[in-house]
Amino acid sequence: MNEIVYQHWFLTNEDISYGKKVKLLDYFYDSYNIFFADKAQLLNSGLLDEKTVDLFISNRSKYDLAKEYEKFTHSPFSFTTVEDNTFPDKLKNIYDTPYGFYYTGKLPSFERCVSIVGARRCSAYGKKMSFELGKILGAAGFTVISGMARGVDSYSHKGCIEGGGKTVAVLGCGCDVIYPPENHLLYEEIT
Repeated sequence: MNEIVYQHWFLTNEDISYGKKVKLLDYFYDSYNIFFADKAQLLNSGLLDEKTVDLFISNRSKYDLAKEYEKFTHSPFSFTTVEDNTFPDKLKNIYDTPYGFYYTGKLPSFERCVSIVGARRCSAYGKKMSFELGKILGAAGFTVISGMARGVDSYSHKGCIEGGGKTVAVLGCGCDVIYPPENHLLYEEIT
């Protein structure tokens, strides 16, 4: 079976806490080995308690790798994990590296990127400046990363698009939840 189905399974797994997934990956090398690890191996990692391991093994035995991955392939989303070469290098070098994330659209190069985050209830000056800054950065070939929230975030995305650049919206509610709802058109423009 293709390694991607094991990555998908591990990304969707809720038995292992978010913060321990990359640590388990360091210990077992890949999600395939984690999937087939027995109770003793999981406990020997020193990362999981017995209750978590028992739950993990029980739920794993009920999980249909091929079926769940096939269902996912019919969604409009994609995903990447630290096991994949599309995972941004800059995210590998942060304190709490995520195991992976879902996305829609196409991942840009993160070599030249700038994050712009600011007040949701910003002044007219804040809106103007975040739009202009986003536009200048987009025109200069930078990827603007923000959270698509009201205010500064939205205006920096809009400016980057206006400048012909690429922009990434990091959505805290998941890539299938557009929040705030009035940013539906902005979401479509970004993807």
